[in-house]
Order: sequence, then structure tokens, then C-alpha cells
Amino acid sequence: MSAPGAPRRPLFEQGYHDRIIKRPGMLDTIKRYMADNPLRALMRRALPALLERCLHLRIADRDYAAFGCLFLLKRAEKELVFYHRRDRLTGLPTEQTPAFATDRDRQLAEARQGVVLVSPAISNPERIVINTAIDQSFPVINLQKEPIDPYWKPERRRFEACARGTLLILSPWGIADELPTDYQRFHRLNDLAAEICDTTDATIIGLGDLAIYP
Repeated sequence: MSAPGAPRRPLFEQGYHDRIIKRPGMLDTIKRYMADNPLRALMRRALPALLERCLHLRIADRDYAAFGCLFLLKRAEKELVFYHRRDRLTGLPTEQTPAFATDRDRQLAEARQGVVLVSPAISNPERIVINTAIDQSFPVINLQKEPIDPYWKPERRRFEACARGTLLILSPWGIADELPTDYQRFHRLNDLAAEICDTTDATIIGLGDLAIYP
């Protein structure tokens, strides 16, 4: 205990946060995260333009937080990756249909040529396309409902894609306050992904238009 009148010091350093182990495997996940942290810090220092964290980015009329390669927003060619969970004609899971295989191959072929795939990757067929694109180092803009704050970091797969300059992660401001259910938020994320495909109008608040980047 501190002596009476002595200044009180914080128990933990700034930015410290703890975790309660709630499920099997969580401790191993935290250990891997801690082991990766020194590499992540070195990569962020070496590649600041590709691992940029921007907490206030305006795209069209919407505010976002972002992590990754902001240059991808200025690409004119973008394509929405959107699939329903089930095929409306057959009732089958969409990823089991020949139409999905054709669309998946077309979108990945376009991404191989530099088209940016944009999606929250919510449904299983969307995740198949986006994860394949990330693994093959194709350009991707990935929206998420989870907020990006000063201490947030993506998991290793997406972090490494950001470091390669092939991924930008976007989190729209206030979506949890605007929409009460995950179902509504997921649909809104797909609407926002479609808007991003149709614009290169993006501004970092306080730093000017993204055209300042080469």
C-alpha cells in the first residue's frame, strides 16, 4: 500500500490488457500472439505505408477506421464479392453449385490481374473467395463490424497480407449503435462494400486527400 499522501501509480502500464482463459485452446492462441508480437512491431516500423492504422478515414459520406494498405482505395477497378448462403433456385449451399464455381474462378482471375475484391466475407462462399485471394496475395478490401482502436491488430493471416500490401481492413464507425442485430449489420456491411466499389473518394481526416500518397 502507498503511504498516506503519496502519489498513486497505475497498477499496469499504459495499453496493458488482460484476458481470462475461457475455452480450450485459448491459452495456446494467446501464446502464439505474444510470440508474434516482436515480428509485428518490426514489420510495422519497416513498412509503415503498408501497415498503416487510420482511426478516422472518410469514404464517400461514411467514416471508417482502417488498418493496412490505404493505396487500395484509390484503385479504380474494384469488384464486390457477395453471395447468399444458399442458392435460391436449388436450396443447396451456394458453394456446392456450378454457378458459384464459375463466378469464383472469374473473380479470382480478375483479382490476379489487379482488380480489388471488396467484401465483409460473411457467408461461407464469400469467405472462400476472399480467403483464397488473401492466400494468393491478390488485392482485397475486407470490411468488419469489429472496431479498430489504437491497440487492435488483425490475426496473423491478415496481418501478413497487409504487410505484403495486398489487404486493407475497414471498420465503419458506429455500426453497432445504428443497427441492433448482427443480421442487420452484416447486410449493411455488404451495402457499404458495394459503395466502396463505386468510388475512389477517400480522405484521411486531418491529413488531406489520399492522393497525397504516390
